[in-house]
Amino acid sequence: ELRLYGSHLTGELVLNGTRVTVTSGSAVLASGLTVEHAFRAHRGFVCEGEFELRGANVGGVFFEGARLSNRNGYALAADGLIVGQTMQCSYGFTAEGTLRLRGAQVKGTLSFDQAVLRAPAIALQLGRADIAELILTPSETIEGRVSLRSAHIQVIADNPAVWPADLRLSGLT
Repeated sequence: ELRLYGSHLTGELVLNGTRVTVTSGSAVLASGLTVEHAFRAHRGFVCEGEFELRGANVGGVFFEGARLSNRNGYALAADGLIVGQTMQCSYGFTAEGTLRLRGAQVKGTLSFDQAVLRAPAIALQLGRADIAELILTPSETIEGRVSLRSAHIQVIADNPAVWPADLRLSGLT
């Protein structure tokens, strides 16, 4: 278990290659975290258990090639997350469990390019999120529901061939 909640970092937080595993509950507790520059958890980063990032404020988030796994719960719980620039969940990123970013703000690009998104119920929850650009071009069909209800997204780049069977768009602007 890694506990970072409420921490304030003036530089970067780098967890590349780290493995955090719990048998139940949260593996990474980083709610309220502030990282003025980038949060980097790629190049072999593995989180088995919930990655909690609610209400965090981060310059950039980089999960390229990372694996977040909490099959019957939240792989990432990031309601109210604020990302000043880019959030890269791409290039081999795998989520097994729900990615929940309700009410999140991504002032740059939120990318799922060449990612794998799998969950038994909801794969991606972006309800009420405010995103400058969403790239939703995963490497395979999304397994689980995608909800963009009441989200505000300025630009969407997607591949309809990989959309899930259950796609919720009511109120999307």
